[in-house]
Amino acid sequence: MNRIHDWDLNPEPLLAFRSGIKTIEMRLFDEKRQALRLGDFIRFKSTVDPKDTLLVQVQGLKRFPSFKEIYEAYAPEEIGYRNGEHSDYHDMSRYYSEEQIQTYGAYAIQVIPVEAQAGSPILFTERLVLRPYMMGDAKMMYANWCHHPNVSKWLSWNPHESPEVTVQFLAHEIRQYPSAHKWGITYQGELIGSIDEVRVQDGVPELGYVLSERFWGQGFMSEAFHAVLLYYFETLKVPAMSMSALSDNVRSRRVIEKQGFHFVKMNPHYPFPLKNEAHEVAEYRLSREEFLAFQISASIGNK
Repeated sequence: MNRIHDWDLNPEPLLAFRSGIKTIEMRLFDEKRQALRLGDFIRFKSTVDPKDTLLVQVQGLKRFPSFKEIYEAYAPEEIGYRNGEHSDYHDMSRYYSEEQIQTYGAYAIQVIPVEAQAGSPILFTERLVLRPYMMGDAKMMYANWCHHPNVSKWLSWNPHESPEVTVQFLAHEIRQYPSAHKWGITYQGELIGSIDEVRVQDGVPELGYVLSERFWGQGFMSEAFHAVLLYYFETLKVPAMSMSALSDNVRSRRVIEKQGFHFVKMNPHYPFPLKNEAHEVAEYRLSREEFLAFQISASIGNK
């Protein structure tokens, strides 16, 4: 069970968390912080007004030798500095002595407000954390897949020509929260792909996904895909789900079929408006009843 931890926090970083700018809380890796686990909740209470609280969920934990390494690993805004404000790891000496830091080390705790997760709750698998996008994701998105033609050739959009294009795209995606169903896929703290609802037709959601080429063939997409299907079928109780893939994208079609989806038809003129093109696409569908039966069958087969 995910536990709730009560921590005091100054008003300024509390506001930065609430606005979605700050995503990393830095603390000493002492006994109190060692009890923290992925998925736990932290209830931040303002040091000025105890009634001013913010509930966040832990989605990443990383230990560092000292705060210096944390400052090097994250952008100033991610750790709570205002845009253009000078950041200096020596600022942490206001809270912890050098002896404490040498004894325990430092902890970078990545969190997201629960109120921002309405449509996209954090999902955990054996190896992955699926969580809502954050503005700090643009750099990894661009580096890992957004500008790679080998990835985008299978998708409905062209490779991004610059990091600025990715920033604009990400801002558009984030504006659709909290109701949107969109997850970034992280592995060991690195954003390696995404999975999201691209449309709903006749009450049936359709999912789309993308994965960094470096992580192809390792089962990551199947793992993430399954977690999202569980959420849709067991939590949202949707009647069915749909998927599609380019007819010659054998790898993607295999991922879809491994989750129990059945082939419906070939659509020879599926529109890709961002490319101003149409392609032949294989369309798939999976009902809730089929998914549950497939789950039981897979469980028996693994015994």
